[in-house]
Amino acid sequence: MTLFKLTHILSGDWLRRNSDFLVFPGYMALMAGLLYAFGIWDFSWLVITGVFIGIFASCFNKREKLMGPFLNLVGSAIFMVYFLSIGLYGMFLSQVFFASLALATLFSWHRRNPVTHKTLKPSFAPKSIIILLVLIFVTAGIVGYVMRGTIGLLDYAVMAGGITGQFLLMRKKIQVWPVWITCDILSVPMYAMTGSWLLVARCPAFMTINTTAFFRWRKLIKNDITPKTAD
Repeated sequence: MTLFKLTHILSGDWLRRNSDFLVFPGYMALMAGLLYAFGIWDFSWLVITGVFIGIFASCFNKREKLMGPFLNLVGSAIFMVYFLSIGLYGMFLSQVFFASLALATLFSWHRRNPVTHKTLKPSFAPKSIIILLVLIFVTAGIVGYVMRGTIGLLDYAVMAGGITGQFLLMRKKIQVWPVWITCDILSVPMYAMTGSWLLVARCPAFMTINTTAFFRWRKLIKNDITPKTAD
């Protein structure tokens, strides 16, 4: 049985369907090595661990597995410690928000799993867009009130978008992926300004995962199948 499982894992079909679990961690390992070798990034076990956990969490979220929100929770806890240790208190508070929502997502997915395609709302109709904009506006208002004076405008926008995305992920709405892709784009200059170059290098990986996740979920909706039968 063990030999059979190993043969299955090494088969071309399995590797094709799960290549992101190998490609993106490999990419991050390469970028971490290059940045450290050229003296651009000071090695930190907290950062490298948080980055890899985030990559794996995104891959699991793409497949709607409970491991996704669990790893999101662990990753947020790690970055809470990291940002607190370097004095970025605004970013620390943002991770508190994310950890709380990741925990809520974990419980929500546990109750609603498995789900049918009907849960993955496909519509980008005016009503859906209006609801999404209202959600972003309300989230931005709450974040702005709680964290006033502790973060910059760009950090504020990324955090509001990230929290909105986490709400959408908790409800398994397909709109989560465009929201997070936008956050990934905005995160590049945000992390660059703080000199967090490994986090900058992480953004293209997240953008790619989130883009492929959007098309995967759209395919599930189009084919009228459940997530568990897609893999």
